[in-house]
Amino acid sequence: MELKDFVKLQIAGSRRLFDAAINETAPEMMNAKVGEHSNTISAVLAHVVGGEDYFINMAIQGKPRRWESEGWGARLGITSQLGRDWAIQISDLAAFREYITAVRASTDAYLETVTPEELDRKVMVFGNERPVANVLALIATHSGGHAGEIATLKGVQGVKGLPFY
Repeated sequence: MELKDFVKLQIAGSRRLFDAAINETAPEMMNAKVGEHSNTISAVLAHVVGGEDYFINMAIQGKPRRWESEGWGARLGITSQLGRDWAIQISDLAAFREYITAVRASTDAYLETVTPEELDRKVMVFGNERPVANVLALIATHSGGHAGEIATLKGVQGVKGLPFY
């Protein structure tokens, strides 16, 4: 197996877990604050997808995030800074899924170009220089970790967080 195929497998697996957590989330659960120190599902969702947009497009490729370049905030009626506003509210999950699809398309297109040399290339992320491979691993673990957070937030609201538990 080529290394890029392994990276693609890891990201695909993380997406399946994340999607399983998000699927069948009732609209009223998206913005519910279930505890003083908890995030909302909307905030976690925006953070993860906005993060992938940042990592793939800005940090790795040096391009603007799709959020800004394609006007997703205006399209979705969200004025806050995506990924950094923990009070963000998503009122239409189906519409937000269009942004998720766009971000994932950027990631998938980029992954098709990855070479072993590219994985070693250093990029700046949060003021630190890291190999691209590290950033791609972060995308997979970040999404998977937050899938558990979303599943917990759903469980606290009385529904099954993941379909296989």
